[in-house]
Amino acid sequence: ICDKTKTRTVTLEGDVYDPSGTISGGSRNNLGSTLAKLSELTEKSSQLREKEIRLQQLAGTVHEMIGSYHKHEKYVENLDIAKAKLRNAEKHLSNTAYGMMSSRMDEMKLELENAVEDKKTMHAEKEANETLYNQLKSKEEELSRERESRFESIDKELKVAQKIAVEKANRSREA
Repeated sequence: ICDKTKTRTVTLEGDVYDPSGTISGGSRNNLGSTLAKLSELTEKSSQLREKEIRLQQLAGTVHEMIGSYHKHEKYVENLDIAKAKLRNAEKHLSNTAYGMMSSRMDEMKLELENAVEDKKTMHAEKEANETLYNQLKSKEEELSRERESRFESIDKELKVAQKIAVEKANRSREA
């Protein structure tokens, strides 16, 4: 108490406390416990001041966090409003001539992309069909040559057989 009031104080037991730090009076038996209590009081007062400082720091942090929370809430609200405005603008734009032309242009781009893909597919099929055609043409020519070769061979055999038949017929007439 004497530290706060900066006055000299006397307790009920007769101890005198001076703000300069001196203690006098009282009984000798209580002097040790009074000093211990005074020391404990000073220590507890110091701890209390530290806790109050920490409490003020935490209160400041909480206050800052609340401020940040409110800013965040405003940003979220503004974002939601901006999204709603954008949806409305897009809806309005889609109903205008520009929006309809833009939509049609997007459809045409998609159609063009599909046509390009179809062209690539058809080109690949054409090349595969041309390769198959060339293979079949080549096989046909080979088979035609083989057929002609067989016809020539059969024709030769037929001529030989006719010659033999004519010779046998001539021999049988002569005999």
